[in-house]
Amino acid sequence: MEERYELYFWVGRCLQVEGQIREAVRCFEECWRWSGQFAEEHPLRLVSQHELAGAYQSDGQIKKAVGLPEQVVAVRERTLAEEHPGRLASQYNLVMAYRADGQISQALELIKQLVAVESRTLQEDHPDRLASLSAFENLLEVASQ
Repeated sequence: MEERYELYFWVGRCLQVEGQIREAVRCFEECWRWSGQFAEEHPLRLVSQHELAGAYQSDGQIKKAVGLPEQVVAVRERTLAEEHPGRLASQYNLVMAYRADGQISQALELIKQLVAVESRTLQEDHPDRLASLSAFENLLEVASQ
């Protein structure tokens, strides 16, 4: 099953890169379905959720795209330290999903937390910290309009 999962995963990634988003969504949906056999915190299951969310977002299925990263963040908040890169990346992805869905207040609340953690744990010029700061500034601008 894991070999089949990996095959569909990589086919989905290739289709996504080629711009064949609907086909990529189908591959990632299969991966997500198969990952249900794994525990909630299993890396393959979390990666499936992440990739499927990105494919849904690329396909314009924003409402579906938001629920998946919310689940990933919930799991990672229970299983990873506050400053763990995987947890921070998941939170950043959720901020972007909220932004795409127009949930600006939720995005702002989460990005503030993320920026606070990254300011304590990452160098000033770290690319992730800079990306979060940029997203925060962008969200503030959107919220003020």
